[in-house]
Amino acid sequence: MSSTRGYMSASDILASTREIVPLLRQLGDQTEATRRLPSEVVDALTKAGVFRLVMPKAWGGPEVDPVTQIQVIENIALGDASAAWCSMILSGSGFYASYLEESVAKELFGRLDVRAAGSLKWTGTAEKVAGGYRVTGRWDFGSGAHHADFMAAGCQVTENGSPVLTAHNMPKIMWVLIPGSELTIEDTWYTTGLRGTGSDPYTTKELFVPEERAFNFMECKRSEPLYRYTSLSLYRMVGVQLGIGRRAIEVVHDLVRAKKVLLTGSSLGDEQWVQMAIAQAEAILGSAKSYVNDVVGDLWNTLQAGNMPSLEQRAKGVLMIAHAADSARRVMDKMCDVAGSSSIFPSSPLERLRRDLITANTHFLCQQRQYASIGQALLGVEPAFPYF
Repeated sequence: MSSTRGYMSASDILASTREIVPLLRQLGDQTEATRRLPSEVVDALTKAGVFRLVMPKAWGGPEVDPVTQIQVIENIALGDASAAWCSMILSGSGFYASYLEESVAKELFGRLDVRAAGSLKWTGTAEKVAGGYRVTGRWDFGSGAHHADFMAAGCQVTENGSPVLTAHNMPKIMWVLIPGSELTIEDTWYTTGLRGTGSDPYTTKELFVPEERAFNFMECKRSEPLYRYTSLSLYRMVGVQLGIGRRAIEVVHDLVRAKKVLLTGSSLGDEQWVQMAIAQAEAILGSAKSYVNDVVGDLWNTLQAGNMPSLEQRAKGVLMIAHAADSARRVMDKMCDVAGSSSIFPSSPLERLRRDLITANTHFLCQQRQYASIGQALLGVEPAFPYF
């Protein structure tokens, strides 16, 4: 396995994440039972270079392009979906660093493998005080919080107890970075799937946060293409669904070679309807992956050329997330149909894969309702939805 000592390229990280798949599968039961990643998994991901994915080259990081980022998360999902989800979240430190002044960013994120997570919701309050803010709040869905060095927390800014307004007479919203050790993590993550992500709520009360650790997602401090478009950081999510779908097909490949048809005694793989289902699943997943690569690649070319993505490109970015989630669901349905009753027992990898996918697809960007906003944008109307 590649070491985190010295520079690691995108190809190094891709190769390393393929190597740790057996370990992730071996520790899958422990991950699920403890509802967080075992230390061996965190160590393996660290050594593989996962958490430095988007650290800037100027700091010695790999600054991996978005298409390859998705491939890295997909590799991890072949081993364990919870590990992939946490990796997707915790590898975003370089994005968080890009919103801070350089000296502050280097102080917090100078170690390339620093892990950062957080919530996109602004459910906290940041009261302005001398030198910074007093932060109080509770934030749901803190995926990776148990392993994070820093957590981002969205807040409405107040002064003397009253909301601070922007020039457009809207409440001022910002995020603060809080050391994970200074937060309280609630134990509520008892879910259908992705149990190992430990996506518990995190809270704090009257915690002082220095002003230099506050930021706005609309005010990036770095000029490199990777950091110029905020929503690009969300695209890695599709690697989880693509990896789950690929793993489901692999499981069924093995199953149909070994399983016999009850009445005839012939191999299940000899059944024409099974062969059709596998071919259809391959087409669905392959098409989804190609669309992801096309959309993300096109947007990345635009950013590299020094331009910001168009409304159509931004809409397709959200579309490819929803479409990948939907495609993985269709693949899973077909593979579980082939497996039949085998798929409902914990002894089958399909049982957990299906639960993990159900849970992953409840993310707001994966839900069917997004198609309305996407269609609106494709018709040329800027939607109110904030993540375009």
